Amino acid sequence: MEIGIRDLRDRLFEYLRRAEAGEEILVIFQGRAIVRMTGIEQTPAEETEADVIACLRANPHIRAGSGDRVGPVSCPIPATPTREPLLSDLLLEDRK
Repeated sequence: MEIGIRDLRDRLFEYLRRAEAGEEILVIFQGRAIVRMTGIEQTPAEETEADVIACLRANPHIRAGSGDRVGPVSCPIPATPTREPLLSDLLLEDRK
């Protein structure tokens, strides 16, 4: 549908409702189209927690947990420095 600027000004809310409903409206000024009005795609309602869980379960790379608490780690990462210096040590040494 093509409309002039004066018509748009006089019946703005009507044309906004029509554009929202999916109709394309071209605004004509001095014989040429200057604006195209269309409705924007509506985003779906927020996902519920059940939707998110179902999406995660559908992913083959994710497994559901057993529900048990995680026990202590049998071999924790050692806190002793490795043979090579850490980057933070090198930076501190460089700043001296």
